Amino acid sequence: MRTCELGRCGPIISVMLACAGAVSAQTDRPASHKGNDAVAGGGDCCVSNGSPGCENQECEDAVCGADPFCCGVLWDGTCATLACDFAVCECPGCEQVVCGDGTCDPIEENCKNCPADCGACPPEDCCSANGSPGCDIPACEDAVCALDGFCCSVLWESNCATLACDFPVCECTNCEKIICGDGSCDPIEEDCVVCPADCGECPRNDCCLANGTPGCDNDACEAAVCGVDAFCCAGTWDDTCAEEACDFAICYCMNCEHVVCGDGSCDPIEEDCDNCPADCGVCPPEDCCSANGSPGCDIPACEGLVCGVDPFCCDMLWDDTCSEIACDFSVCRCTNCADIVCGDGVCHKPEETCGVCPEDCGECPAGDCCLSNGSPGCDDPVCEAIVCGMDPACCGSLWDNLCAEEACGVPECNCPGCGGRDCPSATIVSAVPPAGTKDARQPHNPGAGQDQDPLLRQGIGSATEPITLVMTGVGASADCFMLCETAPDAVLGSNSIASVTEGPPGVYEIILHHAAAPGAWTTISYPGGASVAFLAHPANANADGLSNANDVLSLINVLNGVESPAHGDYSTDIDHSGATNASDILRLIDLLNGAVPYDTWNGVATPENICP
Repeated sequence: MRTCELGRCGPIISVMLACAGAVSAQTDRPASHKGNDAVAGGGDCCVSNGSPGCENQECEDAVCGADPFCCGVLWDGTCATLACDFAVCECPGCEQVVCGDGTCDPIEENCKNCPADCGACPPEDCCSANGSPGCDIPACEDAVCALDGFCCSVLWESNCATLACDFPVCECTNCEKIICGDGSCDPIEEDCVVCPADCGECPRNDCCLANGTPGCDNDACEAAVCGVDAFCCAGTWDDTCAEEACDFAICYCMNCEHVVCGDGSCDPIEEDCDNCPADCGVCPPEDCCSANGSPGCDIPACEGLVCGVDPFCCDMLWDDTCSEIACDFSVCRCTNCADIVCGDGVCHKPEETCGVCPEDCGECPAGDCCLSNGSPGCDDPVCEAIVCGMDPACCGSLWDNLCAEEACGVPECNCPGCGGRDCPSATIVSAVPPAGTKDARQPHNPGAGQDQDPLLRQGIGSATEPITLVMTGVGASADCFMLCETAPDAVLGSNSIASVTEGPPGVYEIILHHAAAPGAWTTISYPGGASVAFLAHPANANADGLSNANDVLSLINVLNGVESPAHGDYSTDIDHSGATNASDILRLIDLLNGAVPYDTWNGVATPENICP
């Protein structure tokens, strides 16, 4: 929660009007400035001089560091006032506000920060708006102002009193507690999502139309659509979601306009000379080894391999990236490729990283002590020494989930969220993918090969398939989400959370450092707020706990419409193409047979989920 300080307002509803006044009272000032390399210019630093900057370089640097407008646009009266705060500006005649001079400055001093000039603050009630900064119980004041600094720096208003109701130390007796299950649906803090006991179950509407609610009334369709567009379940099922439902037979939509190749009309979005020459004409031959300005290239076998790695090359444009990928395949017959050799002194990205070639790219920096960070040791020497003293493998081999858990028990590591410490109360309500999803799809793209580019891992948790959690409570902390995987990725090692981004209130998008490890359970948890787990189990299309020939029969049944997929596209889109079709049967057979570059999954059983 933010407050209104120095003329800037944060997103806090309770001070919206106060902030609006603060913003309107200041002059709009562009954020541009001359930068630290600029030469001092203009005139006197101690007065409005009519030009950008001033004649004293040290003074100019100090003032413009606080207000870039002074160097980027104009050294005005505000800049001259700021100059009074810096001794290096040597401005005569500046009026300094000094606590203890007998005068209570109405702007910079009050009874809190200068009782010598302004007098001691009278005791003020913490449980109601009291007309002054802070309140009369220091422990309560600290707790509330940690959430909303406005309550101590400006005014203890009604919103501060409402926050005080959340802390027993405030001893408030006038609070109305909102309890889910009391039979009354509070119009502000409760709804059908967070408290169906009071507000009733949320209605679920037609999957084939924009319905104004999260999700729709066909579970299999909902899972399929939200698997490609999480917003449809986490936000609102809008026109885009309804259009996406048209791509899945399980949605049974009768209002879809289907694009048919051969109808004589070239659809500008879904058809081109590659996928429908009957409507759009034959594509002209184009070079595979350089950017050619069109989708695809003139060697079909090369085109298929490259577009398997990067569909953009066939769907949109064969650019420089596509021609670089073509260099990895002899069938493309490229003679203009530069060889990438680990140890040549040049870090070729994205093919080389600190993880796959430290000789060229340098050692990976030590990561967070409180998370599995994929490297030996961590970034806090004191914490590292204590944990590695208990468990030498954490420094000698890899700082994994066990090391992170051990760090949680060490106060010197100062890990947020351990055992619920310092984490705002919040509970996981739902997830996309749904909790318990078993992902049968291929774990990496066969185009470049696992050995050639281990970073091409794909699946749940990757940047293109983030995990979305819907939370309830006073607001979850990004630092408190924890990751546990039952086994490290065979190539990329242990996993960890790369980022947590809050979108709409209560909706969090989580991206891992790499997609969920094949053959392992991946669990995201929040202290005291439950957890969700997903299983990356390649080839297990029927989700029966074992990958074998029965999965091929199940997938055939799904394609023939006599069986519903266990987990939507996660069970059927084996090749990650975005659609379920006959090619997925072939790819599933490749997985089960261990075709290069896949590991053999035939007969591999579901592992035990040992994560908390």
